[in-house]
Amino acid sequence: MNSKKMFFVLMALWFVAISLFVAYKEYYYQDSGIVLLRITPVDSRDLYDKKGNLLLTYDISKINPSQTFSSSKLPSDGDTVYVSLVDNGRFVIGSDIDSNPPNDRLFIKGQ
Repeated sequence: MNSKKMFFVLMALWFVAISLFVAYKEYYYQDSGIVLLRITPVDSRDLYDKKGNLLLTYDISKINPSQTFSSSKLPSDGDTVYVSLVDNGRFVIGSDIDSNPPNDRLFIKGQ
């Protein structure tokens, strides 16, 4: 096989690989949606942490006493939790916190 044919075969394989990756991502995110979360102001002098990540604080970042945790034990640092989201006009707000994903409601996963 000459180099010209080999080049086109390689390009076709790359195209197939990228197409499969895009199709997988589209299938994976087909049930997801876009929601707006309210953020609290941050210190403009210290916007980034040591790793270069932008520091933002959301209303759902902290567990409020008004929110109910469905399990008997409260989550500790590093535990995965699911916060049920309720539409509140322009933004969504967190309502219930659980260690299992809710079946019939919009939720966000976090630690």
